[in-house]
Amino acid sequence: MMGRSILLGWLLLVFCLVAPALASDAKESAETPQVADVPIVVDVSPKEPVWVLGKDHELKVTIRHAANISTFFPIRLPLENFIQKEVFEQQETKPNGEIERVFTYVVTPIRFDVTVLPSVELSWVMRPETGEETLTGTRMVELGRVRVDGAYTGDGVPELGKPGPKGRSIVTRDDTRVFLVIAVGVGLAAVVLFLLLWLVLRRMVAVGERPPIPASEVALRELENLKARADKESVQNEEYVTRLSEILRVYLGSRYDVESVEATSTEILEWAEESPKRGLSVLVLRQMLYGMDLIKFAAHTTMADEIRHMHSEVGELVDKTRISPEEQAAQELQARAMIPTQVERAFALAVDLSVGCLVATPLFLLAAMKANVLLLSLGLGLFGLWMLLRDVLRRSPGKKAAGLEIIHGTIGAGVQRSTLRSVAGAGSRIARNVTLLPIITLLGEAFLAATDKGQRRAGDLMARCRVVRGRSGGEVVEQPLVWVLLAFDAVFFLVPFVWALTKLF
Repeated sequence: MMGRSILLGWLLLVFCLVAPALASDAKESAETPQVADVPIVVDVSPKEPVWVLGKDHELKVTIRHAANISTFFPIRLPLENFIQKEVFEQQETKPNGEIERVFTYVVTPIRFDVTVLPSVELSWVMRPETGEETLTGTRMVELGRVRVDGAYTGDGVPELGKPGPKGRSIVTRDDTRVFLVIAVGVGLAAVVLFLLLWLVLRRMVAVGERPPIPASEVALRELENLKARADKESVQNEEYVTRLSEILRVYLGSRYDVESVEATSTEILEWAEESPKRGLSVLVLRQMLYGMDLIKFAAHTTMADEIRHMHSEVGELVDKTRISPEEQAAQELQARAMIPTQVERAFALAVDLSVGCLVATPLFLLAAMKANVLLLSLGLGLFGLWMLLRDVLRRSPGKKAAGLEIIHGTIGAGVQRSTLRSVAGAGSRIARNVTLLPIITLLGEAFLAATDKGQRRAGDLMARCRVVRGRSGGEVVEQPLVWVLLAFDAVFFLVPFVWALTKLF
C-alpha cells in the first residue's frame, strides 16, 4: 500500500508539473520605461533579415551620442532560439565630436521560425557642461524581427527536414555538437565505470569474504601481549590494571553488543543482572570491576600476586563466555537475514530518484522552453547534490520507506550481530554516494550491487559500510511496482533533459 501511494502521488505531481508547461503558450511581457529626451541615436541592422538555420550571422547595434554622455549596453543579448558565439565592440569619435559605438553580435539561429527579438535596455549617464545636476536614465532598444529560413527543393509548403519549393532544400539543424557532448559523456562514464569495476575486483581479490576475528580471540591475544610487555618492561600496577580494565570492557561490548567502554561499572552490572548470559557470573564480574576501580581511581595499593590473579580471572571469564559454534551459526544466519533483497534496494533507489526528479525536472522543462543552459546545469547540479546528501539525516526517504539503514563494515557472511547495529556516521553515508555523482554510473552501481553476495556496490566498499534491513525487518515491496516506479523515474528525467539538450545544441 505504501508503494502504491508513493506511485500515485508521484504521478499526480508530475502531471501538475508537465501539463501547464505543455499546454501554455509562453507569453512574455516587459514594461517599457519612459524614454528620456536625450540626444542618443540607436540603429539596428540589418532590418528584418532572412537568416539561414545553423549558419552564423551578424547583428549590429550602432549607438551615437554626444561626448558628455556615457552609455551602457549588454555584451550578451537575451536571445532565445539563437546561439550567441562572439561579440565585437568598436568605438570611434567623429569629426563633429560625437561618439559612435558599434556592437557586432555573431549569432546562429537554431529554430526554424519567424522570431521577434526582445527589447534590450540601454542605460545612459549625461554629464552637463554647466553646473547642472548629472542626469541618468534608461531606454529600450527594439532589435526587430528575424525570419529563419533555409534553402528549398521541391514544391509545396516547406517543412523542416523535408523538400521545399523552387528547387531548394531546407537547412536542418546541425546536431553534431549534441552527439559530440553525448559521446564525450558516455566515454567519461565508461571510464568511471571501468575504474569502479577495477576497485571492486581489486578489493575482492585482496580482502575476499574473510570473517571477523571473534571477540574472545582478540581479548585473549591482548591479554598475552599485556603479560609479555609486563615481563619485558617495568609496568606500574595502576597502568597494568587500567589496560586490563580496557580489555575486559572492549570484550564485553564486542561480545554482547553493549556500550561498555564508556559505561560505569554500576551500569555494566545492572545490564548483567537484567540480561543473564551463559558463563557470565555477576558476582565475579562485580569483584573484578570494583577491584579495578579501587586501583585506578582510589590509588589502592596492591601486590603483584593480586594483579596476576586479576589477569587470570579476566582470561577465565573470556574463555567461559566465548561464543559457541551453535551461537556463531545462529548469528551468521541472523546476519544473512538482515541483507535486503534486490527488490528492496531498487525500491529505495526508485523513491530517492523520484525526489531528485521532483527537483530537477521543472528546471529541465524551463531550460527547454527558455533555451537556457544555466537552468539545465542547475537542474543537473541539484540532482547530483541530492544523490550525494540524501543519507545525511541517517536514512534517505527511500531507505526509510523500505525499512533499510546504513551500518559500518564491509564483511560478508561472517558479520557479527554487533556490527549490524553500528550505524554508519554522516561522513561514511555521504562518501558512499560519491560514486553516483556522474549520474550515469547509476547503472554500473546497480549492476555491482546485484552481483555482489552482500548487495554491496563500489560506494559501499569505498566508504566501508553496507545497507541492511532495520530493526523492523524491512518493508514488503511488490516487484512490479518497483519496476514501474523506476521506469517513470527514467522517463521523467531523461525526456525533459534530452528535450533541453535539443533546444540548446
